[in-house]
Amino acid sequence: MQHAVKWKAATPWASERIPPHVARVPTMLRPIEGRFYQWLARTQTAADAAVVDLGAFVGGSSARLAHGLSQSGHAARLHVYDRFTASEALKQRMLYPAGVAPFPGEDTFELAKSHLAPWHRRITLHRGRIEDIGWCGDPIRVLCIDAFKSADATDAMVAQFFPSLVPGRSVVVHQDFLQPTQPWLVALMWALRDVFEPLAYVRHATIAFRCTRRILPSHLRKARVARLSDEDLLSAIAKSRRAYAGWGIGQPLRRMETVLQASPGCRVAHMMTHERKRFAA
Repeated sequence: MQHAVKWKAATPWASERIPPHVARVPTMLRPIEGRFYQWLARTQTAADAAVVDLGAFVGGSSARLAHGLSQSGHAARLHVYDRFTASEALKQRMLYPAGVAPFPGEDTFELAKSHLAPWHRRITLHRGRIEDIGWCGDPIRVLCIDAFKSADATDAMVAQFFPSLVPGRSVVVHQDFLQPTQPWLVALMWALRDVFEPLAYVRHATIAFRCTRRILPSHLRKARVARLSDEDLLSAIAKSRRAYAGWGIGQPLRRMETVLQASPGCRVAHMMTHERKRFAA
């Protein structure tokens, strides 16, 4: 836990400056999370391993990662995954207020490409369902996750991406770790507590972990979350709440328990949305 204490206490990313051309790219990240992403790519990456962004929306998180990489002094590549679609409601809520000109349809691929054009030489875009695309098997140094929106998708992507993490080096960033509608993330990392150490809590929902050991097929079997019962998930949340005592995340974990109890058997985040809205006030 030395790394966790050091990162939490120092929060070196807090002073990271996001340039205007990066800040203009719409994102669902909070400002402090955006600074963390940029700092992480700038300081915790290496030329011999990729950075992967699972769930990029229209490129906001990827722009912050890409700019950080551009300041890192090496040529690591950034792999960006998304379906690159947005409903009209999402466009009205996230894109148009950010200055994006209104456009017909749900396709946001060209919009994301334009946002990421300044860094196109080091970026590979992967368009479609992430579970269907998968990963090539190359080493991954930083894995940013905003795509584990169901328990089934989580199991599929963990099996595809986690074996490429580098022990002692790789960092996994769960952007939604404390979202009350995704309790399987807490259960996942509790099951993998022997191969990950928590590094940082970036308010209000992001927690980063370092991979400490090679991830074997036995770990993947142990970490499957789609098969877990509500009782299994509640147990993992309760154990995590005790393990994270002092991190200041007890309240969101208790909220997660309440939402799960109100949505028995649900393993898809958006199907818990009503309950999330109740507790977001």
